[in-house]
Amino acid sequence: MDLKTDHGVDKLLICLVLLLVPAVIAQVPPGSPVITSSKERIEIGDTITLTCTSKRGIPAPSVKWYRGENEISPIYNTVGDLTTNTYTFTASDRDQFAVYECRVFNNVLQNPLTNTIFIIVYKPLEVNAPRLSYSAQTSNSVTLQCEVTGTATNIYWYKSNQLLQIGSNNHFSGASVQTPSLTITNIALSDGGEYACSATNGIDTKRSRNIVLSVQG
Repeated sequence: MDLKTDHGVDKLLICLVLLLVPAVIAQVPPGSPVITSSKERIEIGDTITLTCTSKRGIPAPSVKWYRGENEISPIYNTVGDLTTNTYTFTASDRDQFAVYECRVFNNVLQNPLTNTIFIIVYKPLEVNAPRLSYSAQTSNSVTLQCEVTGTATNIYWYKSNQLLQIGSNNHFSGASVQTPSLTITNIALSDGGEYACSATNGIDTKRSRNIVLSVQG
């Protein structure tokens, strides 16, 4: 049997090359990891699911979650050309500023492909008036106490359910994220009444119980 072509090329060599080419073509690197979170704003006690996905890849890649160098979720699932790993946790103080990393790898790669998500945990917003009754003399000053826990973006004060214009009135001061309590200077008889402190974080709004200010002339 003649194994030579008309040009002297070894037919057996050609057959081997043809057999090897599909194996080479079948090695495909995976796509870069894509991370999504079940919630954009995370508060203590929230149940959070982080999902990492990678498309394509032959052979199918591994997709794993890490926190630091600790592997925390090694189980992944491949359906079609999509490989997914979901990691679920309950947010706590220890997750503040945590960095979670997803690593994708198959035999085509020398090093895994990575992506990270940075976690900020907000404490639930609470507003409290530690004292509900005040008495003051006209021309004096008084500070109505307001305590805010959690992360507030704005503080508001109300008198008789009407919003006070703090910034445009030198009569009032405070009522800020840094100093949520309200100070009234040069008190007048008209300042007597019911007040309330309110705080918002852009998503949630909380309000204190009513605070009564009595003014004597």
